[in-house]
Amino acid sequence: MPILFNPGKKKGIFMIPSGGTKSPTPPTPSWSSTKSLAFDGVDDYVSCGTSLGDLIGDNYNGSLSASLWFKRNSNTLGGLINFTTSSWGEFTVLAYVDKIRFAINAAAYYIDYDSTAGYVYDTDWHHLAVVMTPDGGGTTDIKMYFDGQLLTIIPSGSSPISSNLDFAGKELFIGTFDASSYSFDGYIDEVSFFTSELTAVNVTSIYNLGTPNDLTSLSPTAWYRMGENSTFKSPQILMPEQSNKDKVSNYSMAFDGVNDSIDCGQSASILTNTFTVSCWVNAVSFGTWDTIIGCDKWNGAGNNGWILRVDGTEISFMNGKSPGTLDKISFTISGNMNTGTWYQLVAVCDGAGNSELFLNGASMGTSTLTAAYDSNIRFIIGARNTNAGGLPSWDSFNGKIDEVSVFNEVKAIGDIWNGTGQPTDLTGESGLVGYWKMGEEAVFNSTNWLLPNKAQDVFSRYSLDFDGVGDYIDCGTGIGTSFGDGYTGGIVVSLWFKADTTSGDDGLFTFGGTGSYGELSVGLKANYLDVYVANSLKLHHSFTDTTDWHNLVINLDGSATSTNQVYLDGAAIGSTFGPYTALDLDAVTFFIAQYWTSFYPFQGKIDEVSIFNTAKAIGDIWDGTGKPTDLTGESGLVSWWRMGEDATYDATASEWTIPDKVGSNNGTSANMTNDDLTGDAPGVTGNGTSANMTIEDRVGDAPDSENNSLSYNMDAADIVEETP
Repeated sequence: MPILFNPGKKKGIFMIPSGGTKSPTPPTPSWSSTKSLAFDGVDDYVSCGTSLGDLIGDNYNGSLSASLWFKRNSNTLGGLINFTTSSWGEFTVLAYVDKIRFAINAAAYYIDYDSTAGYVYDTDWHHLAVVMTPDGGGTTDIKMYFDGQLLTIIPSGSSPISSNLDFAGKELFIGTFDASSYSFDGYIDEVSFFTSELTAVNVTSIYNLGTPNDLTSLSPTAWYRMGENSTFKSPQILMPEQSNKDKVSNYSMAFDGVNDSIDCGQSASILTNTFTVSCWVNAVSFGTWDTIIGCDKWNGAGNNGWILRVDGTEISFMNGKSPGTLDKISFTISGNMNTGTWYQLVAVCDGAGNSELFLNGASMGTSTLTAAYDSNIRFIIGARNTNAGGLPSWDSFNGKIDEVSVFNEVKAIGDIWNGTGQPTDLTGESGLVGYWKMGEEAVFNSTNWLLPNKAQDVFSRYSLDFDGVGDYIDCGTGIGTSFGDGYTGGIVVSLWFKADTTSGDDGLFTFGGTGSYGELSVGLKANYLDVYVANSLKLHHSFTDTTDWHNLVINLDGSATSTNQVYLDGAAIGSTFGPYTALDLDAVTFFIAQYWTSFYPFQGKIDEVSIFNTAKAIGDIWDGTGKPTDLTGESGLVSWWRMGEDATYDATASEWTIPDKVGSNNGTSANMTNDDLTGDAPGVTGNGTSANMTIEDRVGDAPDSENNSLSYNMDAADIVEETP
């Protein structure tokens, strides 16, 4: 059968007569495809989850069609689409060497478009449509269209399907065979599925002479625009199904009911006596004491906060006291909630003994509950605090949680629930002190999910916590070598710190040298802030604060009449000091959180460390808000470690890698654990950090939003402006 390849779009030639006028620029088309996703042929793939398979269901005997565009980089084996749990699935398209195969029912029946039928491998864009159509008599036709042309059909009489197809629980993959083999090498665009038969007329319309067309009028069951609707949230591309693209939430976090949790810390602004808390939940099962949000200290001494949980056959909002002394509101799950369905729960406490619990906007009861907290109580999503307070360890929720918010005031239910069954965007709502978008904004650093508190708009959200015993960061010798020996030019070091103690001898940073305090170092010693240049003490400033974050800037201007200065929170401290002895920095290691030979590790938190090779005005670094600024593009910046923000942890090597954002001097931790990442950063509280959760725990399922996809082993560069 002859094959029609896309000859390309013909370019028109427009002549403008001499002295004539040029026609106005035509308006931008209302619909276009400008981006696709690039797959590396190694391990890249997209998972759309099981929602679409569950929607189609088991014992399916209806029509099912798929449409996609692809461009191959190499003539190698790679999966295009596959509904499967492993290997061959119920509905599969695979690119072989010199062949395209469409298969159904675990490859029991398939069509090959190979060289004998006219297929010739090339690196052009092509359109493929595949159709499975029952004939009403218990058998099924399967068809394949290539670039708008019907290639072949296996008629029902010659390929009877003896059993219906089972899609429920099958994961839909794009760009791979089964997530572990045969990644596609090339580009894929505009993938769509229809629980109906695509006719020849439909396919012609979709192919559109080689240019993707708007599919809205064909009412696809699922449509993945690939690069068009995609955003990157490290380390995944989030690609919502087309009908969900404008919804407030398309992604949530899944908790295993064993030990998954998200710790949002102990924050006085979030843990208030007057509050409104809202969350969306979708339970896999209703167990006993499955905690949705835990702000309690069960059986602990002192204040005991509150808890929102599954209480056997009930949903309960209660204070965290011992059994028998509970103030609570509860309602029976039976008849009100089902597994596998999204619900909004809202709890309100006015701080004066009046509280109320809502389910999907309806009041489920009132109580006299009040809340009181102490320093051991933390805001935990998906689990509860331990008996003594602190990190969660038990009673994890089994299901999905989305759109968690906290207000420091009593909110009218209409401000949070709009009656549609969809979350509303709470940005800008009065009293909002905690807002976790969950899957939408989460970032995975290889071991932890980091969930920003979106109620607080800041540049830096995470830092690293040092134990004062053996923790430190080694940034290597490259920075020192770039300055060299005999250096008398400008040099600036800036960092943010929050000390746990000031009475010891704790190094904040050092360019190590031959002396105890190196060529340039700063530390806290016996309630003083000390600055050493060329192993000589240049500043001895009283410092005792162990409560707040501070910005420290060491500014050596390098001039012959040097007026070197140290700034704390934007203000000059101590007197200036004169020209310094040339610094011998070549092959000298830069350490964060310790001195050189005497060690003296720092106890506390450090964030946003930067080095410049020129003197800086303090206003370039400190803007007066008490929060770090974005240093991107600042002159003279040679190294910049954002600390917790970009750090990744290698559990095998038990070490953090802290990227140098502008140079090549990445830092490597020593003696630190995964738990040393903290959501405590300058000017922000309430950032969440997960425990015992994996990359698979971000899912493309949210209230009134299913079938959303996520990439694996892909990055932002895989969203490309390469389309048919």
